[in-house]
Amino acid sequence: MPAEGIAPRESVFWWSDALRIDRAAVAKVEETVNNFISKGHLESLAFDRLASKPGIVDIRHHLVTIIGYFSLRGDYSLEVKKALRVNLPSNMSLVTAFGPEMISFPS
Repeated sequence: MPAEGIAPRESVFWWSDALRIDRAAVAKVEETVNNFISKGHLESLAFDRLASKPGIVDIRHHLVTIIGYFSLRGDYSLEVKKALRVNLPSNMSLVTAFGPEMISFPS
């Protein structure tokens, strides 16, 4: 996924095209989420509702990665993060904090 808001251009090595998240997908999710936040429609941020929106339904398999990135970047309040976790499938998790304790190296 491009480092939106951090890197000036797309300078990422991709493991596979199947895992690649393009800039347009990231921008669409950001625009949609920010639109709901600005209107105070936090209930629309529930995973199933957000994932069914036009322009997002085709990239729903990347949705948690994209919103997790913006959350880690510090874009969302605790209230928004809570709204984004509503109806999140049990096999997915939305990481909203990252620190040294989450880094490990193989021995």
